[in-house]
Amino acid sequence: MALLNIHIISSLLTPIFTFTFFFLTTFPTTSIGQEHNKYTECSQPYTCGEISGIFYPFWGENRPSYCGSNKQFELKCEANQNTSIQVGSQSFHVLRIDQLSYTMKMVRKGLVYDHCSSGLTNTSLSSSSLIHFMPNVRNITIFYDCPENGTNSFPCQEDRNKHALYVNSTTREVQNCKGVSIEVHVTEEVELDGGGIEGLNKGLNAGFDVMYDYDIQACLRCVLSNGTCGTNDESQFSCYCPDGTVALDCSHHHSNQWNWKRKLGVGVAAAVATAVTIGIAFYIYYWQKKKKNLHAETLRGDINTVDFTSSPIVN
Repeated sequence: MALLNIHIISSLLTPIFTFTFFFLTTFPTTSIGQEHNKYTECSQPYTCGEISGIFYPFWGENRPSYCGSNKQFELKCEANQNTSIQVGSQSFHVLRIDQLSYTMKMVRKGLVYDHCSSGLTNTSLSSSSLIHFMPNVRNITIFYDCPENGTNSFPCQEDRNKHALYVNSTTREVQNCKGVSIEVHVTEEVELDGGGIEGLNKGLNAGFDVMYDYDIQACLRCVLSNGTCGTNDESQFSCYCPDGTVALDCSHHHSNQWNWKRKLGVGVAAAVATAVTIGIAFYIYYWQKKKKNLHAETLRGDINTVDFTSSPIVN
């Protein structure tokens, strides 16, 4: 009887072990490592000085390269204050990023315009297919080795007898200038008439506006499905989802969440039913054992009370 009961209990325990194995092997686990996965990392914004809350297509500093669109959108934080971006061989200070209008305000770095013997070059975005001048940007041309000519001219640092002159780029020719000329950019509202080198530097340091292009619609679908945007190893757009998966969007994540909830509910109900069944089995086993012991004690009591003196003696 005991062996039979043990067999019954063993058969009842099997479903709960099966459920436990299913639950542990199929339910999505949350490990410590997942806290540092691509979804978490790319959900962190770039912040440096006055520029903050910057996401895809930009990357840099605390945002790995797979959180951005491509290498053209790498941001560098200098002394925790200034942000710079590289366009081709030229470096620019980033004064502002507006992710709603997909625009930036930038200013060229590292040029001293009254250092006339330095290797000055045109400010250009031609090496980038994703960053373009806005329509409100106008060109300014600086001519070198010119005679002194009014308030738009300034002397060179290395030779005060030599001068440079800046004019709107609509002025095609400037007489008597023998040196190189370069083009720089300002917004239309900046006034550069007069002020010499101080006026020029003030206008240029105000920066100029550019527009940047990226896969906007794909990223928007990703964000609306509770994902975060990035790229894979082949530089293709990827949407990183909270469950650690990678797709074009995370719409599957919501249906999976509902499926897991249903599985969890069914699993818990099955576990409770199994526990109740096991409890009943133990109760029955205990009750039968107690009944058997009581019956044995009753038999022993009956044997002890038999009157052998009244039995007949056979000769």
